[in-house]
Amino acid sequence: MLVLTRRIEEEVILQVGDIEIVASLEDLHGNQAKLGFDAPPEVKILRAALLENADE
Repeated sequence: MLVLTRRIEEEVILQVGDIEIVASLEDLHGNQAKLGFDAPPEVKILRAALLENADE
């Protein structure tokens, strides 16, 4: 696991082969963070909570 400290609108770029995913911190409200992810259409971005609920 990679843990980073970012300021609002700072980006982290992940590269796997030719695929590039850009993650950015968009906003903070109290204890909630709004994250943005930009990835090619063939990359699925999933929320773990939704996957956990799908198994029930």
